[in-house]
Order: sequence, then C-alpha cells, then structure tokens
Amino acid sequence: MPPPRTRFVIECKGQISEIFSVEERKIGDLGIYIKRSEDLELNNDGNYIPLIEYRISVHVSPNAPGHTFTHHNSLSDGRHLICSTYVIPQDDVLMWKLLSHASADLSHKIYKYDNKSNDELISLGSYDPSKEVLVYHLIISSIGVDFSHLFGFQYTYKEYKSFQINVLWGFMKSTTINQGSIVLVMTSQMKVDGVPQPGPTFPDVLSPNLERIERMLHDARRSLSASHRFKLKRKLDPELEEPLNTGPMGKTVYLASQMYCSHSTTSHVIGGDDIWYDINPADLKNL
Repeated sequence: MPPPRTRFVIECKGQISEIFSVEERKIGDLGIYIKRSEDLELNNDGNYIPLIEYRISVHVSPNAPGHTFTHHNSLSDGRHLICSTYVIPQDDVLMWKLLSHASADLSHKIYKYDNKSNDELISLGSYDPSKEVLVYHLIISSIGVDFSHLFGFQYTYKEYKSFQINVLWGFMKSTTINQGSIVLVMTSQMKVDGVPQPGPTFPDVLSPNLERIERMLHDARRSLSASHRFKLKRKLDPELEEPLNTGPMGKTVYLASQMYCSHSTTSHVIGGDDIWYDINPADLKNL
C-alpha cells in the first residue's frame, strides 16, 4: 500500500478535484506532487510538450544551515527538468514561497480525486471554472508561522514533522482555459537531463519576513493575471508573440482590482493596476 498523502482538493462542476498532494518521508523530507493537466511550454513559442509529472522535493538538511527545494518536471519526450533554491532560515524561522499557480480547468478528468481511505483531504471549497480561475500560493515554513492575517487571501495549512505547508488562495474573474501559469523563484540554473541551461545563478537566500512574503504574493498574482490574459488572447490569435518583458500589448483596458477576488462568493477585491491584453468578452465563447 502506498504511503498516505495529504491531498488539497476543490469542488468544481460536481467533481472533487485534486490540486496537489504532500507525502512525508521518514526523516521529515516532503514530496509535493502538483497536479497539472496542461502541457509545458519551454520557449514561449506556443509549442507545448506533455508534462508527465511535476514534483517538488523539500529536504531537511540536518547538517547544513539551510534547506534545498528542488522542482522536477518530467516530460513525455523523456527529458527531465530540474531547478532548485537553497534558503537559509532567518532567526531560526523559515518562510519561502515554493510557487504561485493560476490553475488550468480543474474540472478536467485528470484532476478527479481517486478516493483512497488512508489519505487526508483538505478542501479549498468550490468554484465555477467557467467564471473563475483558481490562483493559489504554496509556502513552506517553520511550524507555527501564521499567514492568516495577509490581506486578500483565504488560508489553510498542514503541519508535518519538520515543516509546515501553507496555502493561500483566491480567484480571478475570468474564464478558465486548459493552460495554467506558474511563478516561482530559483537560485540555480535550470538543468535539462543534468545539463545546465543558459541563465543567471544567484547566491543562497535568507528566508524573507512576512512583509516580504506578502509582497511576493501580490507580485506573483499580477504576473499570473497578465500571463493568463495573454494566453486567452493567444488562443484567439495563435500568431501573437509573447513580450520578453512586462509591458503594454494592445490596450490598457482592465484593472487587476476588477479581476481578482479572495473568495468566489464575495465581492471583495484586491487593488492594483495591471496591463491587460485587449480581449472582446464575446470572443471568450469561442475558447
């Protein structure tokens, strides 16, 4: 029998859908398995490769001052992508945002939770993917850190032997599509089958404080909102090229405060302006 997992789920279109799961190992390491039905785009060229598995390894590292968080992506063409971050706790307190994810359509059958009696389920409630996009932020921390006061997010957590998994989430007011978007921070170069790819490397980082974590979450929300909007536009215009840097493309016609709410059943929104791609809402019926 496989070891039990904690599975974070949400209800949509009458289906219990799994968002990600966490498995604790004997020494306190964690394996986090992100459910993704969408394929992976490597070169911002509109060409997608089927993704077999997305896993994050969280290591205790008892003989080192910090912890290593490694992202593994296994592709259908046999390639394996790895990137990692090494984070040193500050004043013996660890906090790090592992990823922010604007999910694809969670009513897809691949997300359907396969009932296992030894699993623990933690629910993020329910939503309608025809009207909203689930945006969640996954934070690893020391046990006992409280993120419940961060403005504009719903919050839940799970304590393990050595770490605490924290989830903060909300919803974008937009049609969900079959391509999600992920924002993460890494300190190492991306490796493909063990070969480093061109790109910068950064020194080890100190764990940020709560104020910095909150800024990271809102920055990621803005990036995910812009990315989702671009993908909507590109489904209507496949020849559209993604800009290398954030900036206007089309008209500035939407505000983040009109797009994002902390709960699907309330009207509460977060402020913040963004650049949006000009999309005729009527065109969304064709997606």
